[in-house]
Amino acid sequence: MGRRKYTEAERAERAAADNELSEQASAVLADPHALLKVVDQLASIRSPKIHRFSLRNQVLLLKQAEERGVLLIDVDTFKGWRNRGRAVRRGEVGYRVTVPKGREQTGEASETAEFEGAAEQGGEGEQTKTLFRMFPFFDISQTDGFDEDQPGYDAETIENVTSVLHASLVDQLERFGYTITTGDVPGAVVTADPPTVTVPEGLAVEDLAVALGSILSLPPKERPRQRPAERWTAGDAGCISTTADGIPKTKVRLDLGEDYGTATAWVHDQWETGTTVYDVKASRVSGMITVTSSDATQTDLFAAAMVAFGDWSKEDHYRIEDAPGAPVINGVDVVGRTRGITRDRAQVITRRTMNIRKPDKWRSTEEAPQKTADRAAAVVRAILRHWLLREDLDTLHAARARFEAPTFQRDAEHIARQLDQQLADLTAERDQHAATAARYAALAETDPQQTEQP
Repeated sequence: MGRRKYTEAERAERAAADNELSEQASAVLADPHALLKVVDQLASIRSPKIHRFSLRNQVLLLKQAEERGVLLIDVDTFKGWRNRGRAVRRGEVGYRVTVPKGREQTGEASETAEFEGAAEQGGEGEQTKTLFRMFPFFDISQTDGFDEDQPGYDAETIENVTSVLHASLVDQLERFGYTITTGDVPGAVVTADPPTVTVPEGLAVEDLAVALGSILSLPPKERPRQRPAERWTAGDAGCISTTADGIPKTKVRLDLGEDYGTATAWVHDQWETGTTVYDVKASRVSGMITVTSSDATQTDLFAAAMVAFGDWSKEDHYRIEDAPGAPVINGVDVVGRTRGITRDRAQVITRRTMNIRKPDKWRSTEEAPQKTADRAAAVVRAILRHWLLREDLDTLHAARARFEAPTFQRDAEHIARQLDQQLADLTAERDQHAATAARYAALAETDPQQTEQP
């Protein structure tokens, strides 16, 4: 039995309801106070599917949930739930969001695009635009399970929601062509020429959300064109997955600059060691790069970064050529690590300011070829741009300090024991010299006339 066809009246009623819902979402996006409530709500949601949506779609979801008086847990399509071993109950009404449905040639920007202004250049100089439609998603509370062995049967969760939300907002702003900077401003400041978003130090997600909302709420013709989102591979849990050890990881896009294009990276934090690992894939680049706070035990707050080629998330005492997962760039194994990279220095990193090396046949290393080192430096710059935007760097710094502290404690205690022994030896030597000096003093004070003559 096929799907029931809707009448023209039903279609018109649905279109009117969708338009009203879209207008409500636009009103929220234009209201900074309303957006702060949205951020608070999103911070309590741990579903990777929900955090995959654009800010506009997240507002649509939360608005509908608020009207129904429910809290969203985890959402998916009708088919998506079937693939996860659950079935949407008969009669349940979905939460409507915008999804792409195709492209058409045009010179105008789409007014209903989820990624507003997402027009692209077509063949022979023609403009194309993505067409969008409303599509239903269902919360897990609207489903019943029928196969618990299916992957994703239970609600999927995110460990560090703030980090994922932060990354999503940064990605959406950058796809609009905006550069994100920090400054002495009371709140988010958006300028069109050059396209820049300036937010207070700390890069709170609230400021980023307000900046993005102000852009999304512009009239379609005034909105900058937005580059489409990366097409993530199927089954990646909405750009969020886990490592082999069960650690949450997030997929991000990295801009390597006009010479090298873009890269994607799975990113995960190892909080036991205070490290962040980027597993990077790009043209002629594949492998892991680790970022952490440099010399964390020396300062109370984050001051500079250390970058190491390979996965240094579990161990900190490799020879650089033995680090697992070291990247292959231009067909060359790249190793090395560099400390003390401040925020200012991170923006101008070149091969000359990085320790970029390759293993040689003598189980040592030598300088990497120039073109390989230049590409490696571009990857490191892109990673640091992403990592330094995190608002929890001081927390990572503290975690790194806790990890490093026992090693430095052992070193300090060893030195203290050596100094104790040196002090004991010096004290004994001092006492010996003092006794000798006393003997000499006694000899010097002896009266010659009182000395017996033979």
